[in-house]
Amino acid sequence: MLARMSERELGMPQASLSGAGSELAIGLASKISLTDAAVLTTLDAIQVFGGMGYMRETGVEKLMRDAKYCQVYPRPNWIARDELLELQRERH
Repeated sequence: MLARMSERELGMPQASLSGAGSELAIGLASKISLTDAAVLTTLDAIQVFGGMGYMRETGVEKLMRDAKYCQVYPRPNWIARDELLELQRERH
């Protein structure tokens, strides 16, 4: 929960950080929040299309695969959350 609070805080454009690791922290928080938002958005799109959302003809299924892929590559979100929390601990 602490990592999620940090990523929300750092994912906002007005967050100002200084010091070692601040760019990394902002990058991690942005990657986490944006990839999670992409997955939630594609889930909604699949639901909007109903059963057709899973069919290749709509293209939504490819978007869902791509969004899930982004959560895992190049650094899985769960590892990025741990790293973000560690950076926050070092900062305080």
